[in-house]
Formats: sequence, C-alpha cells, structure tokens
Amino acid sequence: MKHKYLVLSLITILGISLAWTSCKKDDDDDNQPQAPAVFDPIHVYSTYFYVSWSSQAGINGYIVELATDAGFSNIVPGYGNKDVGAASILEISGLQPNTSYYFHVKSYGDGEESVFSGVKEIRTAGMDTVRNMNFERWVTHSNYENPAPVGVWATANKVKDLNPGLYPATTEKTTDAQEGDYAARMFTAIAQGLPLITGSVATGVFTVDHSNPLKSLVSGVPYRTKPERFNGYFKYYPGYDLQKEDSCEIRATLFRWDAMLGKRDTIGEAIHRTSDSIKEYTFFDAPFVYYHGATPDSLELIFASSSRGSDFIGNEGSTLYIDNVGLEFSK
Repeated sequence: MKHKYLVLSLITILGISLAWTSCKKDDDDDNQPQAPAVFDPIHVYSTYFYVSWSSQAGINGYIVELATDAGFSNIVPGYGNKDVGAASILEISGLQPNTSYYFHVKSYGDGEESVFSGVKEIRTAGMDTVRNMNFERWVTHSNYENPAPVGVWATANKVKDLNPGLYPATTEKTTDAQEGDYAARMFTAIAQGLPLITGSVATGVFTVDHSNPLKSLVSGVPYRTKPERFNGYFKYYPGYDLQKEDSCEIRATLFRWDAMLGKRDTIGEAIHRTSDSIKEYTFFDAPFVYYHGATPDSLELIFASSSRGSDFIGNEGSTLYIDNVGLEFSK
C-alpha cells in the first residue's frame, strides 16, 4: 500500500554567481568556461555517494576526478579526467567504507576548459543509513522546524507559511525522547477550510503545490542498498474520538524507476502499523519483504500519525512519536 502524506513538487536550481572584473580581456578570455562550485553532498553511504555541482548555461559538459589524496596523485580507477557529459549530479560507487575521498570538477565548451573547482573532501559512511535518523538535528524556519538536513527529511509544515495563524505545523521537535535530546512528534489536525491534515515525516523534499496538494511531496532519497530490517522506537495515541479507529504508519519502501512504464516500481518494503495506544516508547522491528531481485534506486521512509491520511481519513489528535530509527543489514 502506498500513501502520500506530504505533498510536493520541487525543482532544485543550482547556480553560482560569476564575478566580472572591469579589466580588459580579450574575446578568448570572455568565452572561457567558469569553474563549477561543488556542493556538500547529503547522500553519502558506505561504498557510494552522490555529488553535485553548480550547473552552467552554454557549456558542453563536465570532467571530474576522484582521488584518495588532496593532491590527486592517487586517482581512483575509472575517475581520472572522466567526462560525465552535461549532467551536474553524479553517483560515484565502488568505494571503501569510512574512507576520505577528494573530488573536483571542471567544465568545457567550444574547445575551452575551465580550471578545476576547489577540492571537496567526502568521507564515506560506515553503514548505508540515512542521515539524522535519531532526529537530534533540526532546521529552524520562521514559522516552524523541520528535521535536518534539507533534501533528506521533509514535512508538510511549509503550509504554515501561507497563513501562520490559520494552518498548524503538524510535526515538531520534542524533548520527550527515547534517547538523546530530541525526537519527532507528529499529530493529525483539522484546520479551517482544509481537509484533515496528517502529521508526517518523510524522506524527500516538500513545497506547496496549490493546483494539486497531493503532488507537493517528492518522496525518497537516492539509495541502492537492500536492508534486511527497519526498526526504531515509537509511541502512539490514536486520537480524541474513542469511537473512531485510527492507526499510525511506519514504513520503508525501496523503489526503482521503470523507464518502460514511466513510473516507480516497488522493490521491497517494511511496514509497521498499529491502532493500539502505546504510552511508553516501544521498539518496532519490521522485516523487509522483497518482491523481486532488482537493485533499488531510491528509499522512502514515512512516519505518519494517521495511516489513511492520504485519503484525508483519520482521527483529530492522533499523535505519533518517533526516535532512533535504523536500517539493519545481513551480516
């Protein structure tokens, strides 16, 4: 079962500011491609990561290098002066866990090349988990807070910017944690002029799509590992109306884009749902069920205070607490 609790369509525009001097330059200098700016990667795993840089108009492509030293004397095989075409994001794989790598990129066009960008050090992780799965770090906005980092975790709290006095932020940081300083608390609410709003946290990016709110969430993060289990700690209160049943949803789903069908194909998922009132933090442990052997390309994690929130069905006041979630792998 697939649910869309948040709503989003996001286009991330990457750019850099080009400073032009008033000095005289010949035409060749004016046409010289500019060095891209490499962004801090947010999707970094044990043997692969995704790196991106500022895109530029009027160039033909980019050349990248990856090394195990900042002087680029020890180039990683396959990544020496590698032409990656015009894309400004790259998956780099075949790496070692807990290892520092050094990356730079240059642009080319019309027979000219830029100098290489500044060097970006990227250290691989020890395990293939998503950042901030203990919800200790949050980003403060003017009207709400969201789990950090931007681009990994998303909530529907952004709707509060439309009218802070009318629309609630249905996800918040709480000190009522299972461990550490903070946890995530989400609740189902009713706002004037809107259908039921389900509190939820998901991997992905959220912006407000007025024409189709259910398209406001672009869910999932780049990911191509197949975990064995999905677990963590939660508490749940199923709403104010004891005559109306509600349930929370805790779910991890692995997808792969099917170019032939033009849609995402579900590779596997791990789900935990309950309508019980859970007053103390309780461990959930959901095994992944795989439907076929394909390698995934994205991971969607969703925590929702009402499991049928995508149909605007739930119980006002249903509240879900989540803390210290994780992914487990075969040994």
